[in-house]
Amino acid sequence: MSGYRVAITRPADQAGEMVHAVEEFGGVPLLYPLICTRPLGTEGIRRANQACWDALVFTSKAGVDAYARACLTPGAKLDAPPAYCVGGQTAKAARSYGLTVAVVPSEANAGALVQAMVNSGVSAARALLVQGQLADDTVRTALESAGWVVQKVVGYETIGTGQAARLLDAVVCRSVDVLTFASGSAVREFASCLAGRSQAVDVLGARLLIAAIGPSTCRVLHEVGLAPQITASKASGRDLIHALSDYIERSVDLP
Repeated sequence: MSGYRVAITRPADQAGEMVHAVEEFGGVPLLYPLICTRPLGTEGIRRANQACWDALVFTSKAGVDAYARACLTPGAKLDAPPAYCVGGQTAKAARSYGLTVAVVPSEANAGALVQAMVNSGVSAARALLVQGQLADDTVRTALESAGWVVQKVVGYETIGTGQAARLLDAVVCRSVDVLTFASGSAVREFASCLAGRSQAVDVLGARLLIAAIGPSTCRVLHEVGLAPQITASKASGRDLIHALSDYIERSVDLP
């Protein structure tokens, strides 16, 4: 993928892994952070945390940050249940606050997290689930089906950054070769700017590669009328760039 200009739409504080991977493969990373998270008030989490929980469940780094902001006092003795984290970045954030991480699934998605919790040998228990306002009920419903008692609390919201229009301009000017998406939220933010931009839609369909970090992001892309050519087998930024590089190499080798 030498020379390919790869648009990375992840939030700026989560883009480092993908930037480094693109550079390793000889590509040019271009940052277009389409979404970011904004903390909500801490009272809801603090009030929920007063109950007795056996587990903290986090499906994003932002959820960990929201819990820490509301419930952890720097320098104070830590008295918190073990954390069950969807992926490596989330687990790293949890450990940075001194939380004990009990489970990180091999695949970074909600279904794998629930399965890892069920397979961990821990009896069905009580869990506090901290998520954003756009998160669906996949984790809560699956855990409850496995016998857990779950309280979901919203600790942050996901909002657009205003970068979608800038990215669309780059698409029209043909100054990017690949669009990468690491969440359905980023896809929807991008799609919200497509109305009335027929030239951009034509370019998207004719020449750009679109890569999704996993099946759920791929599904949202199809919902908004965009067809990704590449979907990573594992939901990590590095795996996404590996899948992109493999696709480009195979395409170049075709007669």
